[in-house]
Amino acid sequence: MSEVRALVAAAVDSPLELREIQLDEPRPDETVVEIHAVGICHADIACLDGKLPASFPSVFGHEGM
Repeated sequence: MSEVRALVAAAVDSPLELREIQLDEPRPDETVVEIHAVGICHADIACLDGKLPASFPSVFGHEGM
């Protein structure tokens, strides 16, 4: 496992918190990519606002750069 920084949403309508979290080792069919920035899209905001289903705590931002 490695430790990474992430903005974590603890619950719907909660402020995002910068945390150090544990990143699981990749499975044999996965790889690790170093991300320098991500975009937050409309779907992420809808999940954060409770308008779309999401599990919490969660790290949003799937549009990596």
